[in-house]
Amino acid sequence: MMGIADRKIREREARRAAILEQAMQLIHEKGVNSFNMQDLADRLELSKATLYLSFKSKEELLSELMSDALDEFIRSVEPQISDSKTGIEGLRKLWLCYLENFSKENELFLAMGIQNTLAVGMPLHTAISGDGNSSMQKIVSLINNILQHGLADGTLDASIQPAQVTKMLILIATGIIQSVAQLPEELRDPNKITQEMKSIFEIILRGLASDRVDKTNLHL
Repeated sequence: MMGIADRKIREREARRAAILEQAMQLIHEKGVNSFNMQDLADRLELSKATLYLSFKSKEELLSELMSDALDEFIRSVEPQISDSKTGIEGLRKLWLCYLENFSKENELFLAMGIQNTLAVGMPLHTAISGDGNSSMQKIVSLINNILQHGLADGTLDASIQPAQVTKMLILIATGIIQSVAQLPEELRDPNKITQEMKSIFEIILRGLASDRVDKTNLHL
């Protein structure tokens, strides 16, 4: 009996993984707002009823994609941040990791673009307040630790408030991704978008740096 139960669990997990993979492909092709559950069911050659056994709604499906995307980004960026000697260096590396992933049109980053599509979406206010144990809370903690490091070593302006700056940085980053994720694939120009973001992020980086830092060297 345990063998049968285990097999069913593996089958459910495999079906969910296949659904998420095809949903990500549809996001690439159509944009977040332009695909629906019927599109996904047709792509998978499933009935909508079968699809809803795995995900009760498009919002639930997108929310899982977003959570996976954030977790993957954290895993990729943490080793680089941990090697940073100063807070301003850590913040610079965070932006560089963001830009590197974005320029590749990483599927995980596109999944994060669902923020404003979901009714409950990305609970930013909850994450900032420290409630819950969500993937977004991990991002908030990561950025907050970088800012605290910079305040302690004097490379970030002493007047900044980490909670407010963290919220601002997340809103900027997710807002850009959300806008791009809603575009059909043929309308996305990652190189042009990345160059625009570099300029914006360099301005932010220099604005947060203290007078002890040579701001002319803060390039991305």
